[in-house]
Amino acid sequence: MTLRHLRIFTMVYRLGSMSAAAEKLHLSQPAVSTAIREMETYYGVRLFDRLARRLYRTPQGEKMYGYAVHIVSLFDEMEQTMKQPEADLLRVGASITIGGLFLPEWVSQFRNEEPQAQVQVSVRNTGEIEEALLGGELDLAFVEGGVKDPLLCSEPFLKDRLCLLAPNGHPLTGQADVTLQEAARYPFVMREEGSASRSVWEEAMRLQGLSPAILWESVSNTAVLQAVIHGVGLGVLPYRLAKKSLQQGLLCEIPLALPALQRQFRLVYHRHKFFTPTMRAFLELARREAAAGQDETAIS
Repeated sequence: MTLRHLRIFTMVYRLGSMSAAAEKLHLSQPAVSTAIREMETYYGVRLFDRLARRLYRTPQGEKMYGYAVHIVSLFDEMEQTMKQPEADLLRVGASITIGGLFLPEWVSQFRNEEPQAQVQVSVRNTGEIEEALLGGELDLAFVEGGVKDPLLCSEPFLKDRLCLLAPNGHPLTGQADVTLQEAARYPFVMREEGSASRSVWEEAMRLQGLSPAILWESVSNTAVLQAVIHGVGLGVLPYRLAKKSLQQGLLCEIPLALPALQRQFRLVYHRHKFFTPTMRAFLELARREAAAGQDETAIS
């Protein structure tokens, strides 16, 4: 079993085709087929089922991929580090809210403290982040909610409070302890279905048997915020994101008659990932900055 076998296998797994993998790797299709067959013989398992001229991943193939992609990624990382020690690269992923609220400040501060390090950032939805971690494209990531794959480790990192927002002059402004039933009478502006903030809010509503009307939805927190400011409807967003607009008097926070709605941000990484000194230094800084700003989730 060689690194060449693993490179071929991971490419076939990703593309779902031996011919496509052969073209991508500049190999002949028989060479790719032979490598896969040698791996299956070596381990005594089938990595792919071949049905009607198509490849289907087997459970053993899925298990193999989790290890193979990590081994290939770790080898490439070693090669880069040893051949170009000055190029200390860290690849960080983040879901949309974290990428907009926290990561820019963390990366800027890290570059000041570790000028020799290069940081590449990828902001995507949580599902895409999970795939990138499994594919060895990212070293670590910060996401809203959890991840499903057992090859990924997930640990609590930071709590974030969600707040109910209303445009100035809305009938609910100035009221105390507004119930969900009262809020549900009005239309809402929300993030897209499946986003963490929307999921938390909809679950709170569902438990009360409520289903508010959603007039506007967007993948952009900024678009939701601007829609609320301009009176399109009520909105639910992270307090940190709305803080500046609240301080400027552009909109109002509506106090709710229920415990604060919070969501958990999590640090995620491959369970076989080797933590380099650069990764450890970045995590130390991120934890420090997150702890310093945690009091912003308190209700004022």
